Formats: sequence, C-alpha cells, structure tokens
Amino acid sequence: MGFALPSGFRTAEALCVFCALLAAGSTARAGAQAGSRPEARRHAAFLSPRVLQPGELSFFASLTQAQPPEYIIEESALLRLPLLTASSRIGLSGPLLGEISISTNVATLHVAAGPRVAFERDRLSVSAGFSVAFWYGRLDLSGFDSQLQGWIHYPSLSLGWRFDGFTISTEAQLILSTSLSARLGDLRIERATDTFSGVTIAVHVEQPLWKDQIVSLGVRAYWTKLYYPSWAAFPAYERHFWIPELTVGFVL
Repeated sequence: MGFALPSGFRTAEALCVFCALLAAGSTARAGAQAGSRPEARRHAAFLSPRVLQPGELSFFASLTQAQPPEYIIEESALLRLPLLTASSRIGLSGPLLGEISISTNVATLHVAAGPRVAFERDRLSVSAGFSVAFWYGRLDLSGFDSQLQGWIHYPSLSLGWRFDGFTISTEAQLILSTSLSARLGDLRIERATDTFSGVTIAVHVEQPLWKDQIVSLGVRAYWTKLYYPSWAAFPAYERHFWIPELTVGFVL
C-alpha cells in the first residue's frame, strides 16, 4: 500500500498557517505582558489549569509523536509524521475561558474549539472543558484519491499542582465521534459511528528553562478505535487500540 503526499499548496498552506499562529501568539503575548503585571505572569503554565483575566491571552505550540501499532501503519512514513499544534486560550469572565487549537501533520487538519472553566486554590488547580472538533484528511492512495472527515466532541477534566519552579498536570478526556464520512475516488460513503470512541489520559510537566520561556514535556495514552492523525490505517478496524504519544511544547 503506497501513500503520496497531498499537493504542494496544501502542505505549504498548512505550514504557513502554523507559523503565522506562532508569530501572532508571540506578538500578542509580548504586548499583553508589556502592559500588565509581567512578574505575576512570568512562570504561567498553559496545560496546568489556570484562571485568566478577562481578555488575557495564552498561547502554546507543540510537536507530538505517536506510536500506533506497527501492524496497522506498516511501512508508511506518512503515517509516522509528527503532529504540529498551535493552541490559544482567552479569559472571558470569572473562571470561564475560551480555547481553540489547530493541528496538522500535512495529511490531516484538526480544528477544535470550546469553553472551559478553571479554579485555583493555593497550589492546586482544576478545570473542566468541552471542545467540538472538525477534522479532515486527504491522501492519494496508489493514485486513488481518498478523503475522510468527521466531527469529534472532547469532554475533559484536568488537575494541576504547582511546585516551586515547575507544574505537573494530568488530564482525562473522552473521545465522542459523532460523524464520519469518506470519499474514495467518486464514491462517497456516510459511515455510522459509535458516539463513544475512546478515552485519553495525559501527564505534563511545565518548567521555565531560560528567561521566561516555559517548556512542556508530556505523555498521553489513547485507548481508541480511531486515531485521527493516522486515519488512513484505521477505518478497517472495529476495536480499541492503545496508542502512546510524546509531546514537547512551548508556552509563547
């Protein structure tokens, strides 16, 4: 089974969007810090739950490498590509936040957005969120164009603990796949999906390494029927798989 990369303009477009988000995040964060309480926000984490002031922005960029089962992805280099993600949160009112993220691995685009509430007490913090995501994948499979797209809901709960100089957080998340459709050449397929597709559990450590730059290192375990970054290998399987992820990120 051979895979070909999508056409050049899609690859360039995805990378340009990602770079633009990083640049915008750095600029907005720098402007916000220049005008309000730089000391208070100096070691502010992103993944560990945190209350944001109304209008306050927080940005995060990450690179994720997963290891799906070898007998599923076989020898395809495309299915092993890392996932680039740009995320942002904004304070709305009191504990209420809004968040959005964009992820791509060239063959797949995933956009998620939704509300989140966060609470802090001393060193402990907790948050709950609900994101709705649309994802789209396209591949030229041995000269036969294939596409898959769908909607996923992500209810989640996060806990964080702030130590002197670093934070540790954990997150549990449900994967609710509500819609899935495919196109194979000229054939269109609407596929019924089970609402419950799986769960994820993640642990992240965030720590400043130089000046005010916070670096994050995390691991996540998926138990799921469909791992969207490697979507081309999964539609034929109707059982759950354990998939580990390693993520390195930066708070901008």
